[in-house]
Amino acid sequence: MNLPVKKWLFVLGCLSLLFAGAEAQQAGYILNKLQSATAKSGKVQISQSESIKKVLDLHLQAKRKEVKNNGWRICVFADSGQEANRKAEGVRSVFISRFQKVQPYKIFNYPFYRVYVGDFRTKSEALKFLKMLEAEFPNAYIVPDVIAPLGLN
Repeated sequence: MNLPVKKWLFVLGCLSLLFAGAEAQQAGYILNKLQSATAKSGKVQISQSESIKKVLDLHLQAKRKEVKNNGWRICVFADSGQEANRKAEGVRSVFISRFQKVQPYKIFNYPFYRVYVGDFRTKSEALKFLKMLEAEFPNAYIVPDVIAPLGLN
């Protein structure tokens, strides 16, 4: 490999790392895409040591954990007092028995215990699910929250 190509690959690698913070979930995809051949373009061969690959993977994993996904959840229970924890666990159990595919979250934020359900990306998704809950949880309401990233819940 001649020197100009090495410099180009180094610059490309640096640019990829610079944008990794904002595009942490796509950086691994970009490297794979660069190395794959397509009908109208050539194939880029990226040579790097295993230690560089490990460091990049660790960086991407850390960035994925930092990613905050703003979305919506539905609060199906909120109460305080001596029995609130037990009641919250009961509501959570009832919810799990009826809606196995939707994740419930029991949260304690002094002095309230709350049970939130779902990881909705849009408010309209949350509203549709809220309509399904009205009969069993008449006091449920939608709240904005940081939701679990897709595929990690």
